[in-house]
Amino acid sequence: MKCIKEENYFREMQETVLPYLEAHKTTGTCHITSGPDPAARIYYEAYRRSNPRGTVVISHGFSESIQKYKEMIYYFLNAGYQVFLADHRGHGYSMRETDKTYLVHTSYFHDYVRDLHTFFTTVVRPDAGKAPCFLLGHSMGGAIAAAYLETYPDDFDKAVLTAPMLRIRTGRIPEPVAFLVACFMKWTGRGDRPVLGQPCTLDGENFSSSSSLSEARFQRYLRLRRSDSRLQTSAASYNWLYTAIPATHRITFPERCRRIRVPVLLFLAGQDKLVKPYGIRLFAHQVKDIRLCRVNAGKHELYSMRTEELEKYYGRILRFFRDN
Repeated sequence: MKCIKEENYFREMQETVLPYLEAHKTTGTCHITSGPDPAARIYYEAYRRSNPRGTVVISHGFSESIQKYKEMIYYFLNAGYQVFLADHRGHGYSMRETDKTYLVHTSYFHDYVRDLHTFFTTVVRPDAGKAPCFLLGHSMGGAIAAAYLETYPDDFDKAVLTAPMLRIRTGRIPEPVAFLVACFMKWTGRGDRPVLGQPCTLDGENFSSSSSLSEARFQRYLRLRRSDSRLQTSAASYNWLYTAIPATHRITFPERCRRIRVPVLLFLAGQDKLVKPYGIRLFAHQVKDIRLCRVNAGKHELYSMRTEELEKYYGRILRFFRDN
């Protein structure tokens, strides 16, 4: 398949991609019941087309939003698939459990999974018809997707996990120590504070230290984030860390991995600085029907590579969708 070239990226997105997507887009909110607020809702976008080959549900990553996935939506829509996405709680235009808009904060990691299931059963499934449904999750969204497949094994026909967060890199602090610190902060009433060293603004964002290999793609989304405060989530809370670390371990328990019944395409980025490859390999070893694809030169955001590598990436995903 053909992807947008870097030198034409801003113009193509503005003049071709976004108008095309707007013509197919509907938006809404979905009432969710997990969490402290009984009236909570998450924001979603749906991109429908007539006689689709199937339906793709995208689960975005930590501190991201639907708005980062416009290019991906465009490719899937053009390939014949309709696409549904929801902003996870604490992200984008969805509900938040804190008034600190820069903070990714949640009471329980599994609430993300329950939210996605509510979205799928109430919004996606009634529209999907008899065509197959595919789940695609990136990073934190990949962990959510993996946990979803273990909890609700009959909802999707296939799944793609790209650089899933199945073990978290905690920098110079070993993971067990980071978890103990998070426990201490939570149980002393400071779980809603940002983890020490996490960025609370976009001031330090730059391409050279990013998880992207495409400067044009990186710069476009950074500009969008700077123009909209709801897209500026950047730091994890101690409570998020407290609930996310054990969640990544549970996902790779052998008895949980054995619950997954559908084929899985799993991508590992060779130059990933955010998630550990160990968790990905452990998961791959224990899931029955799985294909592991290592992108040696890829950074964490595999959907943000340069054009030539991006075409191989999407080509592999689309072949996986079509294979019987």
